[in-house]
Order: sequence, then C-alpha cells, then structure tokens
Amino acid sequence: MNDKTFVELLGISQSLPGLKAVNLAVLIGDSLRGTFGAIAALAGVCLPGALLMYVVGLVYQVERERPLLEAGLEGVAAAAAGLVLAMTLQLGRQALSGAADLIFVVLTVICVNRLNVPVPYALAAIGALAVGWYAWVDAASTRVRR
Repeated sequence: MNDKTFVELLGISQSLPGLKAVNLAVLIGDSLRGTFGAIAALAGVCLPGALLMYVVGLVYQVERERPLLEAGLEGVAAAAAGLVLAMTLQLGRQALSGAADLIFVVLTVICVNRLNVPVPYALAAIGALAVGWYAWVDAASTRVRR
C-alpha cells in the first residue's frame, strides 16, 4: 500500500463513527484482500483484547472471594483513575489555550453536573456559544489589523 492510499483510508476512518484504529484496520484489510481481509483485520484488532477480557472474567468469577484479587483490582482501579486524570491534564494543556477555553469547559461542567442538562444538549449549546465567541473574536481582530 502506498502512502497516498494510506492517508486516504486514514481520512475515511477518521470520518466514520467508532474506534479509529478498528475503522482503519477494516479499510486496509478490505483494500488489500477484500471482505476476508476486512474480517481478518477486524479479528486481529478485536480478538486479543476480547480473549484477554474473557479470561480475566473467568478468573474473576472463580476467584472473586479472594482478598488478594480484590486488592489487585482496587490497585488497578486506582491506576486507571490516575491514568485518566493524567491524560485529561495532558490533553487539557494542549487544548486550553486561553481563559475563554477554560470558561467554556467550566460552563459545560456546571450545565451537566449542577443543572442536570443532558450531555449532548450541553455540548451543543456551549459548542455553539464557543463558535460564536471565536467568530466574534476573529472578526474583531481582523478589524483591528486593518
């Protein structure tokens, strides 16, 4: 597969709903070997994790009353929470470039957590507000430069 084809498939996979890696694997498998290639790519991406989770589920069912297993799961839960927090901070530093960005995030959190607005409605409303704000800021800065 050449670079141009890969980039085209990457763009298509990013526009489709779902996991981007799975979308890309299916598209590449399909372009290289047709339907069977897509199925093989899907199996190659999904089966290892699914099998691992199946085995973990079996072990948990058999050994769920063990204190060592419970302690291990609590440790994994703490590590997962720490990982989510670290990724949130890392992405936040990259995505939040100014005070307005932080205000939009805080408004969204308040709408969802305190005012009980459904997430899609809050995102649509605050997103529209942010688009309007940045369009106004961009228009104002364009007028100042002239």
